[in-house]
Amino acid sequence: MTVFKGYMRIMKKNTGLILLYLGIFFGVTMALQAAAGKETYTSYESEKIKIGVVDKDNGPLAEGLVKWLEGTHHVTMLEDNREKLQEELFYRNVEYIVVIPEDFYESCMVNGESISVTKVERMCFCSLTTSSVLRRQVLRFQHF
Repeated sequence: MTVFKGYMRIMKKNTGLILLYLGIFFGVTMALQAAAGKETYTSYESEKIKIGVVDKDNGPLAEGLVKWLEGTHHVTMLEDNREKLQEELFYRNVEYIVVIPEDFYESCMVNGESISVTKVERMCFCSLTTSSVLRRQVLRFQHF
């Protein structure tokens, strides 16, 4: 009981300082809350990925895939040259390259083969996320 009485004496003696520190703490907390509360987020906006497309088919279905990808991403048409494709990936002009094979309808739509997607390797989690999003979008087009 002596320890408790000693604690209460110290608290009574320093009541002014305790209230001052509590006032400062709550004042700073309320100021930060007021400043942070001004930001409002209206809606979700997806990030556009820079995609390069190599169209070996040049058919109407391949054009449909390119137009569908252009609706959600930045699409650049590339020629089928391995060195130029590697250069585009190296300089980060594109993050992914979608290769539409010859006989796109036969190989991918009828036989169910997947379209090849080449990506830039990164050391962060975002690469895994964007890669899976792009793969799902291409697969959704194939099964649409």
